[in-house]
Amino acid sequence: MKCRKDNKPGFKWGPEGKCYTYDPKSQISKDNARNKALKQGKAIEISKGVFETSKISFDFDGVLTTKRGKELALRKIMDGYQVYIISARHNNYDILPIAKDLGILESRVYVTGSNEAKIKKILELNIDTHYDNNLNVIDQLDSVGYKFESYNDYPKAASENACRAIKWAEENGWGDCGEATGKRRASQLCKRENISRDTIARMASFKRHQQHKEVKYDEGCGGLMWDAWGGDEGIEWAIRKLKQIDKNNFEFRKWRSTPTSSNVNKIMYNDESEEMFIQFKDKSIYTYYNVSFDLFLNVSGGKATCITSGENRYGEWYIGKTPSVGASVHKYLVKAGIRYAKGGTLR
Repeated sequence: MKCRKDNKPGFKWGPEGKCYTYDPKSQISKDNARNKALKQGKAIEISKGVFETSKISFDFDGVLTTKRGKELALRKIMDGYQVYIISARHNNYDILPIAKDLGILESRVYVTGSNEAKIKKILELNIDTHYDNNLNVIDQLDSVGYKFESYNDYPKAASENACRAIKWAEENGWGDCGEATGKRRASQLCKRENISRDTIARMASFKRHQQHKEVKYDEGCGGLMWDAWGGDEGIEWAIRKLKQIDKNNFEFRKWRSTPTSSNVNKIMYNDESEEMFIQFKDKSIYTYYNVSFDLFLNVSGGKATCITSGENRYGEWYIGKTPSVGASVHKYLVKAGIRYAKGGTLR
């Protein structure tokens, strides 16, 4: 429940819990306060012998399609929460692979076809906290709804640039210009939709195409796609905004995994350095560099299938066995040529 202490907003567990305050300008601060209250609640309920794991749900588009959304979901799973995906999509084709990667049960994935039905499903399932980037959904969920990072304070000129590109394409066609992502970006900016940190990062990286921005619409793709991504105003805003977001909100974290494996003992992943440390059963440690978070999930989740058979004192493996952490190390790290060095630390 919400509370106030020293004239600051906060969260606490029922009337007997401590009020954990937060900075209203920081989503990370708010999230930390909420989590502290939830953890306190677990302790209180366990002491009463009536504890039931809290339910947390995530929207898919703009939430679990982002790196931070996946990290947050994984953190909640590791903390013992029941995690759901509840989306307004009409089908779950793109959702199920990500749910599987994160370890979310298929029975906890819901596609409702509309935001109205999504809200109804969230309430029906008695979800305690739902993360979404749609402000209308959040408002209707009251204290259950939690705003996932999204922004729409980009310049009016960025929207006008995108709208101009769309209008020309509607009259003349896109031709060979742009992929689905660029056309989707133009639509978002033109409609002034909220966009995620990942989307802003893609806009900022589009700066690399600026040498083509002077190409006229009817002479090539350069100018058309530059405006589709927000033009000068939109891309320069994205570069500034990305620095601001990462300065104010970014929280690095070390992820640890102790898999059931006949070859791997422990795994640690460092968000900040993008390094993965693997301790094998013989106690040797190897450090792998430039490892993405998704790659860490693939390895620690044992997403690869065994292509050999054998056994040792820690267990056995056979062709076709899945999940297999050992096979995943070979497929995603060794065979993929990920740079590594012997040595490292799991601290």
